[in-house]
Amino acid sequence: MCVPRLIEVVLRTEEEARRILEEAEREAEKILREAEEERERILREAREASVEVQVRGDVEREISEILERAKREAEELERRALQNMEKAVDYILKEVLGVGG
Repeated sequence: MCVPRLIEVVLRTEEEARRILEEAEREAEKILREAEEERERILREAREASVEVQVRGDVEREISEILERAKREAEELERRALQNMEKAVDYILKEVLGVGG
């Protein structure tokens, strides 16, 4: 009578151990799946950040080039404006006031 009870306990223990092992395997698979998803998310964000930094660098470079071009054009306009002022003064002195060459 004691042996059948012992066999029953051993079988129940084996069943419980199998259930615990299966649950642990499911939990491990879940953890691995979540870790893989997190890895993919981090890689995706890193790629996006890299592209964003690259785009930001391109934009900053373009802005710098535009500002430099605008500065050169402004300097050229200022130079031409001064030349035109000098011509206007010469014209007024010569044609209007009759002074000069």
